[in-house]
Amino acid sequence: MTATDLRLSLEGDLSFRTRLEGGFAERGDSATRELRFIFSDYDLADGVVQARDRNSNRVFSGTLSAFSGAVPCFTPATQIATGQGLIAVEDLVPGMRVVTRDNGLQTVRWVGRRRFGWRALGLIPALRPIKIRAGALGNGLPERDMVVSPNHRFLTQSPLPWDRGEGLVQAKDMTVFDGVTSDTRPEVEYVQILCDRHELLLADGCWSESFRPTRASLPLLSEADATGLLEVLPELAQTDPAYQGVRPDLVADPGLATA
Repeated sequence: MTATDLRLSLEGDLSFRTRLEGGFAERGDSATRELRFIFSDYDLADGVVQARDRNSNRVFSGTLSAFSGAVPCFTPATQIATGQGLIAVEDLVPGMRVVTRDNGLQTVRWVGRRRFGWRALGLIPALRPIKIRAGALGNGLPERDMVVSPNHRFLTQSPLPWDRGEGLVQAKDMTVFDGVTSDTRPEVEYVQILCDRHELLLADGCWSESFRPTRASLPLLSEADATGLLEVLPELAQTDPAYQGVRPDLVADPGLATA
């Protein structure tokens, strides 16, 4: 995925576009596509992402938050607890069984990988990974330095005395903690792990989410991975599948404790 031909227009709504070589996998077409970001006067904080083919046909449209949220995933070397012991996430394959918090050992249905170079990370800061130092989340967790996508979520305990329920906090929101920072590496590879439902996996000692597929995730996958995902979840071609969130979302606060 490489970005070229960047244009910026300041007339009316703020918008810019870029050409992406390699295409968008949603159509299974490698033709050059155009990705346009639009920030209107009414939606400056969020914005809209539109992807169009060379004939200006829209192949994807959604909010920037939905677009950036389409890649909740791990990076290579993250150690995942499985029925065979700890295995690096990049070595997992469909059919393996991973340890989940709620449902014991569950089968991996699909594994996706996508690499983003410096152009993509520069164009879309929301794709830049988050680095979490060992022990930064409390209770000695994570057990080693780990790097995840900014929207990857971790299980936490609410700090409120009247609400001791569990919830999920995005990695990008945990930068309020010492030892959690935006990573400046020039490229990153993300690895997604899909189970039969949205699960909590044990990764580097922390409970964190498996991949929760949405249609917004398709443009960010390689053609091969998108094809494989649609074979597992054919309904994804038309609508979001019924993957209920494993826990509610929480806002990061220094009082949160990693569960």
